[in-house]
Amino acid sequence: MECDFCNEGPTEALYPVEGPAVVQATPTATLVMLTHGWVACMVCRDLIAAGDREGLLRRAVEEMATKAPAGMTFEEIAQLVRQIQDSFYASKPLGVRRAA
Repeated sequence: MECDFCNEGPTEALYPVEGPAVVQATPTATLVMLTHGWVACMVCRDLIAAGDREGLLRRAVEEMATKAPAGMTFEEIAQLVRQIQDSFYASKPLGVRRAA
């Protein structure tokens, strides 16, 4: 399973949420709906635990920039990632568990 923040693996942590988390992104991206909660790799888990939102954003943007559709600018990627991460924080995770 890939990390919901940077798309890397393996995942180490699961952040369950009360209801589905819905992300509406740019026209070039797909709507994301997570019903299981959010999963994170070890690096993203540590950034979340440290409260380092900028570090989490920077890591995700750097990782996703290598996989983004052709023609998508760095700023567009950052905007998309920020929107996804804002949805994580708005979903009010119910703690953290070890990912299966």
